[in-house]
Amino acid sequence: MATDHAATELDLKEFSGDTVSQLLKQTLSSFGNKHAVLLLDMRSAVSHAELNIKTSVGVSVPNMLLKRPMYSLGMVTEHLTTDQEAETFSNWRQFSNIVLFDATGATPVKGGPLFCIAQKFRKEGCSARIGYIQGGFNTFAHDHADLCSPDSSAPSQPDNSGTPLSINNHARVPSSHSSSRSNSPTSSSGSSSSNTSPPRSRLHLGSLPSMITKPVVGDTVAQTPMIENPNVNPLFESVRQSMGLNTNITEEIPVRLPSGFSVDMIREYLPNWLLNAIDEPAGKSRLAKYFQKVEIIEKKRLALLLCPQAMRQGKTSSYSIGSGVEKGLKNRYNNVWPFDHTRIKINELDQGGDDYINASLLTPPFGRRSYIATQAPLPSTFLDFWKVIWEQGTRVVVMLTREVEMGRIKCHKYWPTAQEPILDLGVVQVTFVSEYRPQGGGASVSVRQMKLRHTYSPQEPERTITQLQYTGWPDFGVPETPLEVLQLIELADTHNMPASAGPMVVHCSAGCGRTGAFCAIDSIISELKYRPESILCDQNPSSGNTARQQQQSSTSRMDFQASLPSERVLEAMSKSRQCHDQTSADEPMEDVVFATVTKFREQRLSMVQCLRQYVFCYEAILWYLYMISTKDRPDLHASTVPMIVQVPQTPATAFPNEDFSYFG
Repeated sequence: MATDHAATELDLKEFSGDTVSQLLKQTLSSFGNKHAVLLLDMRSAVSHAELNIKTSVGVSVPNMLLKRPMYSLGMVTEHLTTDQEAETFSNWRQFSNIVLFDATGATPVKGGPLFCIAQKFRKEGCSARIGYIQGGFNTFAHDHADLCSPDSSAPSQPDNSGTPLSINNHARVPSSHSSSRSNSPTSSSGSSSSNTSPPRSRLHLGSLPSMITKPVVGDTVAQTPMIENPNVNPLFESVRQSMGLNTNITEEIPVRLPSGFSVDMIREYLPNWLLNAIDEPAGKSRLAKYFQKVEIIEKKRLALLLCPQAMRQGKTSSYSIGSGVEKGLKNRYNNVWPFDHTRIKINELDQGGDDYINASLLTPPFGRRSYIATQAPLPSTFLDFWKVIWEQGTRVVVMLTREVEMGRIKCHKYWPTAQEPILDLGVVQVTFVSEYRPQGGGASVSVRQMKLRHTYSPQEPERTITQLQYTGWPDFGVPETPLEVLQLIELADTHNMPASAGPMVVHCSAGCGRTGAFCAIDSIISELKYRPESILCDQNPSSGNTARQQQQSSTSRMDFQASLPSERVLEAMSKSRQCHDQTSADEPMEDVVFATVTKFREQRLSMVQCLRQYVFCYEAILWYLYMISTKDRPDLHASTVPMIVQVPQTPATAFPNEDFSYFG
């Protein structure tokens, strides 16, 4: 809950919309004070590009970076998209007023984005009046629409269908992309005007430690660190350097609840681990501690993994990233490598080729479903990517990123289009079939179908591959609500045919944060559909055969009669109280989400990379159960009331009625 204490601590003012409009008009006037106000837009880059306050600078920096004490205002400048914005921001000392704004204008919370950046200004000696807009951008845009406009300086972004406006297509087209975690933005296309600032050509999130040298490589591949002194451990600092392992609790985030939701409505139907997660005020603290445990475990694992053998003092590790480091030219980022024990290997090798691809096999702690988590393909790895899909029998590819985000290339176009219907990679050929947006599926989901055939195996019939691209999930963040992700999961299930289909391929840009969260949610919901008692009866999913024996005995004891997945979930919910007296879910390993994320972290680095994404997993499961339990009860139907949002900066959203067809 927002308090005035945080604003008082930094002497933050609450500016009315009228006051800001007056200051802005001075800045825009030919004879006015050009440094009357510096406006900093803390919303997402997508929201800033769609509509923003004139002269405002879009500071779409992940909060996990803003919270780091060593992340200075100079580093914030390096994160900005255009040279014009960077120049404006770097002159902050000349402004007499610095006004921050998000979507809703809630009082800054300690540890939140507005508080963190205001704190950096104060620490660097800023004497200007610093504050936030009352009612946020939404209120200001309503009252002063004439002072708002789209961002004409933003680089080209793909539209909602994922089709880029200025990004070249296949591997035969050269790219200016730099594939380390510090990607360069794509160049603007078309003629420029006096109001347009081109994307910056040198963006980065910091350099590798000085003891590491980088070999000169091509434009579309990552630079692999080379250790000069084997007695030091610089790799530990380079792994996930732009993310940072957070082993301290710096914030607590509550689970967002659907509108009209009351815990008392379905308390008796929810497992204890989920009840504990949504309990206030202890729930958000519990989730923060659980995620802290996930991070601590990973930090210890990496410390042992990357420590030179002579320094291990007899300790051994079954984890290795040797192949990822050795084959660094195939990595999109130089700080995300697959573990060797879960690494997907290419079977069909060209002459002089190797079996490496930055992809990992994920197996959840329960159920039969598996996933291939991978990075967004590079032009140099298109063939490897499609080889894996052919060899593994994959039928569905889930893409959780735009091609360009925040002025940086996040994914190259590895699929054919209506304009270029054939992607010929020699060994394999991919042909365009169709592209559409599902009815009621939201503007953020695109369905592309294509045919894949192996040109050297004409006897093998071609296969239908479905790519589902979801563009509503920002990097380092979460969607506005879980609803579209739940729809995406249903679509993936629908297209994942035949029953013998191989693992679903899931990727974002690095194949970690968004990919991990999606796979965690999907695996739990899949288990809910086919073995709901294992999720709803508070059994330990990490105890191997014992857990499976308990699940089997539980299935027999509960005597399920329903055949449809949704009916089985409802029946399990109605009977789950039988198990509640046997366990309290006080231990992390009894928490299904914790167990899943912990298992995935053992199989690939950084899966579910931040606390907000971790909490989002609980939200998605809760919303799924709520919709299942209320779809036949008009008095509890979630589409009747707008969504209640408990997390600042997230706009209120209502449930469209047609969306419930996905859960029938």
